[in-house]
Amino acid sequence: MCITTVVCPRCKSRIRKDGFRKGKQRYKCVECGRETVNPVQSVFFKEVDEIVTTKGTPNILIIGDTHIPFEHPEYLGFCKRMYNKYKCEIVVHVGDLVDNHGINFHEHNPNGMSSGAEIKLAKERLGPWFDAFPNVKVCKGNHDELPSRRAIREGLAEDYFKSFEDMWELPKGWSFAESYQIGGIKFFHGTGFSGLYPHANASRANMQSIVMGHCHSVAGDYVFANDVMCIFGLAVGCGIDVKKYAFAYNKTFKYKPILGCGLITDNGEDARFIRMRL
Repeated sequence: MCITTVVCPRCKSRIRKDGFRKGKQRYKCVECGRETVNPVQSVFFKEVDEIVTTKGTPNILIIGDTHIPFEHPEYLGFCKRMYNKYKCEIVVHVGDLVDNHGINFHEHNPNGMSSGAEIKLAKERLGPWFDAFPNVKVCKGNHDELPSRRAIREGLAEDYFKSFEDMWELPKGWSFAESYQIGGIKFFHGTGFSGLYPHANASRANMQSIVMGHCHSVAGDYVFANDVMCIFGLAVGCGIDVKKYAFAYNKTFKYKPILGCGLITDNGEDARFIRMRL
């Protein structure tokens, strides 16, 4: 799977072929109009190509939405096996690390745990994940942001509250950000995208290869290409326990959650979803 992309070094927009001059293929930026010769032979494009190419990208394990403490009891073991089997060097969690059901804006089960009890249990359940994966890049999920969203709704400044890292006592090797760029691939939660092909729509919207979660019932890769690039969208499913009360809403949904993880291998040229067998 080819995912090397050539873009304009001035404005980072897409370029297109612009005829031949003196026997050489010319290219032109669709936005700023910058012209150049064949980018394969041009030093002008060399640095940009090195930034967006996946050459040398290590194997990456992508963990799906876990919604701790409502994760599937076998999901951690599954992720550990895939990490070792494919000799991964980087681990990315696509977001919704925790669920925060007790403070959700939507209907929640009044017979469930209080928000305080949920936090306590979630911290206990996070411990084995911290031990299994010392270094993880966590994307910011919509459930992860519930405390800060609640604060904004009540008119409270962020200074009144702990950061996500402090609240969940993340180890030093765990980072938390909106998105990550690794080997020309964007990793993010996927908030704002839905439907049957959110990963394809997200890839087109970002004009680059992407990896996302968020949509529990979508998993797999979608590849498309034009004259100058071939990119993919990879949806990695989730790792939730659908039997838990936090997911009672799913009983009426036509499409059910798909458990599994994502992998980037072969110098970033292979993106795949691995289904967890239940």
